[in-house]
Amino acid sequence: MPQRGVLTPFCANCGAEAAPGEPYCPRCGFRGTVPTKPELRAAGPSPAAPEGPPALTHLRVLSWGLILLAVYMGILAWSGLQTAFFPQPPSAPIYLVDMPAPLLAVNAALLLLPVCTLLFLGLGLMGLRAEIPEVRERLTWRLGPVVFGPLRLIGLLILLAVLAVVAGLALYALAHLGGGTVPAASLFLDAGFEALFVAFGWCLMVFPAKALAPWTTRNEGKLVTAASLLITVAAILEAGVWFVAAGVGAATAAADAGGAVAPTHPWADGLTALAAFLGLLLVAWVARRLVHRMRGAAALASAVPG
Repeated sequence: MPQRGVLTPFCANCGAEAAPGEPYCPRCGFRGTVPTKPELRAAGPSPAAPEGPPALTHLRVLSWGLILLAVYMGILAWSGLQTAFFPQPPSAPIYLVDMPAPLLAVNAALLLLPVCTLLFLGLGLMGLRAEIPEVRERLTWRLGPVVFGPLRLIGLLILLAVLAVVAGLALYALAHLGGGTVPAASLFLDAGFEALFVAFGWCLMVFPAKALAPWTTRNEGKLVTAASLLITVAAILEAGVWFVAAGVGAATAAADAGGAVAPTHPWADGLTALAAFLGLLLVAWVARRLVHRMRGAAALASAVPG
């Protein structure tokens, strides 16, 4: 039986040899190498093909969650920009019982879309974080003795949003009981609630992007970073517009107590959703590239005798 050759690391993407300990391929820049590559094959039957990387299934689920979220943000962008730049005259509402079957199906799909998005993103992130140490490290934050993962951080945002709603209801009840209320407080409370909602959406978009880092090439990493920056700037703009509008509304209410109207700004909603849509398209494209590349790497590793 002939001796096996020297075992050397090689790139899981293009097959080029890599220096021991070097995380990036010298030819294509891919981050990740298959530990060994026999230069001479041993005689006899090949062993059973190993199973694919444990991250492949979770990465595939995460990529579909990103695609669904991009579709959802695209719908929000279209709705916001249409309202801002192409206002429609008011029309009579269409009640559920009067909806034709196609319109009813579209509305049902729109309701299920965010639910499916949350499910796919949650399962993908939890799976990757549980099995990949680098993903777990990137998605773990410490505040003194308290450790935050994605679910705990999102749960904290939801709790704060619930508290904001409770405070808003308390102000509303106080006004109707004759205790009075400060219009500025209500406006800024609404702005705070919307800012928490924006932060929740930011987490759903940026956390998956951070989870892709262990498998991206240099160029893909730069692309994901640029997409995350675009999403972050859009989120800051959206939250800032809400607080500015609250300040304008509070000043208007102080000048005219009867003219206090909660401000709306569909142009900001539309532009923010459009930026998020474009950023998510880039991240989802990278995620799908990683899925296809990981499949190829698994097939390549299974073809090489251990």
